[in-house]
Amino acid sequence: MASVTRPIEARFWGKVEKTETCWLWKASCFHDGYGMFKDAGKNKRAHRVAWLLAHGSIDQDLLVCHSCDVPRCVRPDHLFQGTVSDNARDCVKKKRQRNSRKTHCPKGHPYSDENTRMYREGTRDCGECLRTKVRLANRKRRLEHPEQVKAYMREWKLKHKQDQDRRAKQYAV
Repeated sequence: MASVTRPIEARFWGKVEKTETCWLWKASCFHDGYGMFKDAGKNKRAHRVAWLLAHGSIDQDLLVCHSCDVPRCVRPDHLFQGTVSDNARDCVKKKRQRNSRKTHCPKGHPYSDENTRMYREGTRDCGECLRTKVRLANRKRRLEHPEQVKAYMREWKLKHKQDQDRRAKQYAV
């Protein structure tokens, strides 16, 4: 006798508890608390399946993020598509990131929009400290390899002089 499988929508929504706010995933979860739904032999994140069922597709290179910040929530109107950077900014804005409550770096520089470098994985660095780090690394390289730096500077000056001469000839009448 052939087994009859239930449609994906019935299987999926049968594992959801609808509350006044969030629709919570009642079945298995991944170690990080996000719902797990098995489809075609693969474990998928339940909130992504909810988005697919509600909207049909997920744009390439985008995440499905929670506006409610509840990993088990699969309510489609609590979900939105965003980049890794969007998700990281949302995390910092809502003070969910471990270090997001810090307003200054360990050296005392403010974490402002102009002075903060955000990374894909959601971490951040102080811009002033990064600039200092680069200046010190360049100074160290110049001190450790002065002959290489001198050779580079000679080549650069020669190329720069040739470019200036070429432009001067080009605009000379």
